Amino acid sequence: MVPTAGSKFSLVLLVLAVLPDCPRTSDCPLLRGEYHYLYYDFNISSNKKSWCMTQVQMDGKNFFSYDCGSGKVTSMNLLREEVVTTETWREQTTTLRDVGNLMKQHLPDIIAEKYADRGKCENPGPFTLQVRMTCQCNARGSYSGSWEFGWNGQRFLVFDPESGQYTVVHSGGEQLKEKWEKDKDLTKYLTVTSKGDCRKWLQHFVQWKEELGTAGNREEGKEWLFA
Repeated sequence: MVPTAGSKFSLVLLVLAVLPDCPRTSDCPLLRGEYHYLYYDFNISSNKKSWCMTQVQMDGKNFFSYDCGSGKVTSMNLLREEVVTTETWREQTTTLRDVGNLMKQHLPDIIAEKYADRGKCENPGPFTLQVRMTCQCNARGSYSGSWEFGWNGQRFLVFDPESGQYTVVHSGGEQLKEKWEKDKDLTKYLTVTSKGDCRKWLQHFVQWKEELGTAGNREEGKEWLFA
């Protein structure tokens, strides 16, 4: 039997349940003396077609895009086939799909809060949740990360993995903040993904950039499909 998106996410929660409360170290000593950052921009849509797209940027340059639904990766810069065959890459795409499925589960609550002042029978139409996961290492080798949530280019909620705190940055996120603060599984998942997985990807990407970053090695626009 092929596992569904719901069953896959249930497995993620089962794994989180046995993880220690303290995530892995937040430092990135391999990058000491340099500053690097990764942006993962998720667009989670209520539209059934292309419901989840992720754009990835490193150090100000577009890296690749990932369709969470189809598993299609499109290279934009600094990416070629040797990279997408590594175990780290496959772990990353699996996690990105899990993030998409997780945010999709919360989409009804977010839509309800945004349109709380409208009549219950009024159809708000297609809605897109915008999520940014950021991970960065400064020149001292210290790591930091964050999650931002918004719609129409306007942030409404920020999560700090270091403190485990949600902060409302725009009206419309108060009820969601209150609900997410009570969701310990969600908070733990965001923390572990940011301080563990994203930190690991950043260090690997810097290495790939150094090894494959010449113009002759780029395969911009090439696509790969992951089932």
